[in-house]
Amino acid sequence: MKKIGNWLKNHFIISCIVSGFIGAIIAWGLNWILISPPVKVGNLPQKELTCTLNYSQKLITKNTKDDGFKIMYHDKEVMDPYIFSITISNTGDYAIENEDFKKEFSIDFTGSEGIIKASVIEARNKEIWDEILENSSINGSELVFSDFFLNPGESFTLSIITNKNPSGIKYNSRIEGVPNLTLVNTRADRIEELRNNRTIFIAIMISVVSMVTVGIVIFLIVDAKRYKKYKKELLSQLTSKSSDCNGDCDNCPCSQEE
Repeated sequence: MKKIGNWLKNHFIISCIVSGFIGAIIAWGLNWILISPPVKVGNLPQKELTCTLNYSQKLITKNTKDDGFKIMYHDKEVMDPYIFSITISNTGDYAIENEDFKKEFSIDFTGSEGIIKASVIEARNKEIWDEILENSSINGSELVFSDFFLNPGESFTLSIITNKNPSGIKYNSRIEGVPNLTLVNTRADRIEELRNNRTIFIAIMISVVSMVTVGIVIFLIVDAKRYKKYKKELLSQLTSKSSDCNGDCDNCPCSQEE
């Protein structure tokens, strides 16, 4: 212990860095243990359709009380427009064919006052682009597709504008070989991501505080030992000088030093 104390005293900065590094490793380990969701092992589906919400945001903000200022689209007033970007991808190993659709595929913007406009803004090839435009329709707050064909790795991206912010986005489908749609970056996922990021931030802050705390404690311990040693040496010197007087202050070494 004495050797460790001496080493820490002589290498104070290095000890702080090492303690911080150890604290960061512990925080990183706790982050994986506490945050990581359980992994389920199973057979990969032969067909897989993934729906990704790329972004959602308010399209226009009305910062005026003038009732004469209105947002219009095709001679119809739009009170509170929101825009969404959604990508539909074939992430499976087999093609999703038109005949696989046993029911229309739809995206329902629940809680909105309807879809104002929907368009394809990106597709892997022209055939997908044309087919999506031909086989899609708007029904209130729903964007409906009768069917479409996607080879593995192919996708298309939609831009949808709604009147008012929906309370949720629901995907409805019945596709042969696709028991469940894979949803990525939904609003719930984004809320969970924010929570996870907050937890990671807290873990990092704990490691930083731990590093600083350990450094302060080591400094106080080393400083206390130095003070004790200095006090002991000072008392020893004073005791030694007082014993050299022997009652004869004129010949005392203390007086000679002065």
